[in-house]
Order: sequence, then C-alpha cells, then structure tokens
Amino acid sequence: MEHIEEEILKNFYNYFPEFNFLNLKGDSYIIGGFISSILFNEDINDLDIVVLNGNYDNIKENLDLNNLTYTTNFFGGFRIKDSYREIDIYLVSNFINAYEYNIEGLFLDIKRKIFVDVTFSKALKRKSLMIVNENNRGKNEDVRCLKPQKRLDNYLKLYNKKDL
Repeated sequence: MEHIEEEILKNFYNYFPEFNFLNLKGDSYIIGGFISSILFNEDINDLDIVVLNGNYDNIKENLDLNNLTYTTNFFGGFRIKDSYREIDIYLVSNFINAYEYNIEGLFLDIKRKIFVDVTFSKALKRKSLMIVNENNRGKNEDVRCLKPQKRLDNYLKLYNKKDL
C-alpha cells in the first residue's frame, strides 16, 4: 500500500485531465469507488469528487470555460458524463454530507495527497456496513447497499493481509 495516494492521483488525472484547469475554490477530495477500483485493480466506473465549501458559481464557470458538458446531479452538484466516463462533483459543507455508508468515509485530499479517514477505519474494525447519513439514502436501498457491502468485504480481505 506504499504510495497508493500517488497511484490513485495518477489514475485520477488520466481519467479527468481537465481537473488541472478547474480553478476550484474549496478543498477537493476523491471519494468512493474510484479509490477502491484502484486498490483492487478493478475497472473504473465513475469518479466522485467532493469540494468542501466550494462555490457553485465558480465551479460552473470553470466547467463552462473548459467546454465540459454537465447536468445537475442528485445532490445539486455537477455530473459530467460522456462516452467514456462519468464524473460527479459534489459541493458540501462537511464530510458527512458527502456519503451514505461508513465504508465510503475515506477521502483523498487532491492537493495535499493524503487520506482523510472519517469513518473508514471504524467500518473495518466493526466489520459491518452502517448508514452514517440517512439524508443520502436513495431509492432501491436494498440493491444500493450491495456495492458498499462488497467494497467492505474486499477491504476486510486486504486488511487481514496487510495494514491499510
């Protein structure tokens, strides 16, 4: 797991090279399945970026300046979707507003290149999936929890072999 941050960031900039040109105000973090996809050598399905205390107008202006086509996502942020990728940018005032399950509480600070562990290690210690934010519950919750449960199971297998 040495230098996994650099590996994730390398994949991040390959997947979303325009990020270099988005002069985002607010701290930006990679969250969710993108991180686990890199760790487990899985195909990257999407990318979730959290902008803590970000400015909606600033992000919108920068997306427009970079000719990126977007729609509004579930949480009022931005969704960039084209033929080869899907990127969600969420604007939140605190980390808990950015995710639903405890296993998803691992953020990679893009600028500082460090992990911020909000609830991730607690999920590993408890070995159970828990909802940390009821407000982020979506439709078909029984189906939606399958991905986070699989992610928890995979992390636990890795955790038992190495120190995360």
